[in-house]
Amino acid sequence: MMMSQTLPGSTTRAISPVALFVAVQIADAFLTVAGVSRFGMAMEGNPVLLRSMMLLGPSTTLWGAKSIAVLCGAILYRCERHLILTLLTIVYVFGAIVPWSMLLFG
Repeated sequence: MMMSQTLPGSTTRAISPVALFVAVQIADAFLTVAGVSRFGMAMEGNPVLLRSMMLLGPSTTLWGAKSIAVLCGAILYRCERHLILTLLTIVYVFGAIVPWSMLLFG
């Protein structure tokens, strides 16, 4: 069973990277909704998401985008690409979570 497997050269369970990735995606969605509510949609740095926000609204756009991201994360997990999943999680933390947190709470 994949959930009981460990990462290569580690005692960390393989489920950990996908669980952290999902948590970071959810946090990013909440922080982005809070950020665009407070500062306006122009704060969104992704032009595709910005355009979609203008057409569908921030919440609908972000939950759709995050659903796709989680699906892609699940595919990476299923294909045992745990390092890629871990690196993407780190990129999201420092590229999205930290900046939004500094703007909203700093």
